[in-house]
Amino acid sequence: MIKVIRLLIPVLIFGLISCKKEYKLAGKNSENETIFSKLSEEQTGIDFSNLLPEDMRYNGLQYEYYYNGSGLAVSDFNNDGLKDLFFISALEQHTLYL
Repeated sequence: MIKVIRLLIPVLIFGLISCKKEYKLAGKNSENETIFSKLSEEQTGIDFSNLLPEDMRYNGLQYEYYYNGSGLAVSDFNNDGLKDLFFISALEQHTLYL
């Protein structure tokens, strides 16, 4: 047990010394420049919501993967040179935006 503690203490000390306090704000490239900007539904033409109503049949306790059944795929599905968006819904109809 003593040998394990003697090995563990230098590893912990090295780990603490090597930590850096370098945090960046998500979505910020510099102080005043943002990488992304939020666009409205009117600007994009995209109207999609993955609504997950909870009841006795559908909830996180009864159905373990209830919140994991959605997604987004970006590709050129119709080969027109533009990126298309395919939204996957957990309970409703999937939607393709060309």
